[in-house]
Amino acid sequence: MVGAQAAAGHRFFNPRRDMDSDLQAELATIGGLVEVAAVADRARQTVLWALNKMPLAYQQLLKTYESRYVDEIVRLVTGMRQALTKDGAPELAETIATRLTAMHSRRGFPSLGLKPAPPTPPKRPKRKVK
Repeated sequence: MVGAQAAAGHRFFNPRRDMDSDLQAELATIGGLVEVAAVADRARQTVLWALNKMPLAYQQLLKTYESRYVDEIVRLVTGMRQALTKDGAPELAETIATRLTAMHSRRGFPSLGLKPAPPTPPKRPKRKVK
């Protein structure tokens, strides 16, 4: 059956071929922003780990358009935002969220439905012992 499908002109899903250049470029750009940003190593590792998980989720979304892949992408983006905000880089977190939201809009992907990140609470000065 597999040979018959190929012979009939049906193409099989090939992640390298089917992962389009816009999506690859956007994820690479975000990775570059994270690499050059002055963020803690733990946050950088978390974000790069999540970015490495995203191509598969996008490939599956392109292939099936199932909501579970959008849910996975939202989970990864939320984790990136939390890691960066916690480690003092809320601007980078919002830049990443904005870029991905814009890409979803351009591509006609379902909305990420991200809410604005809460403002980081100001750091209190340490109490002086009397």
